[in-house]
Amino acid sequence: SDVEEFRTSSWRLSLKTILQKFCVSHGIQYKQGMNEVLAPFLYVLPPPHGNLLPYSLFEAFLFRYLERFICVDDSSHLFKGFRLFHLLLLYFDPQLAQHLNEQDFPPELYSPQWFLTLYSRSMPLPHVLRLWDMMIAVDD
Repeated sequence: SDVEEFRTSSWRLSLKTILQKFCVSHGIQYKQGMNEVLAPFLYVLPPPHGNLLPYSLFEAFLFRYLERFICVDDSSHLFKGFRLFHLLLLYFDPQLAQHLNEQDFPPELYSPQWFLTLYSRSMPLPHVLRLWDMMIAVDD
């Protein structure tokens, strides 16, 4: 990421500690993208504030919005998400959906990081924070 704080050793240690605690506490294996979901919480509540609150927020957020994608070893939920996304694209932008179909470019080729990180990997951090604020505010 472009955020300078993310490069410090204290930040990386907090990230590692929280992810290990989460995985051990819930008996799940680390999944790609979990660090990118945790990063915004550590940015808002950096390591000098301790790990308890970032851990609790990360845990609640992950179970509310990403449990089916990250905490379940079955990838069928992810493929259902791709299918739903494709249907929404057909409805809201049929021309784009048709173009992507003609190019043999299904959602599973371009959208996994969107689903697995809720855009924290693909958008600038200020945009991610605003998006997540709106998601949490409307609880959707």
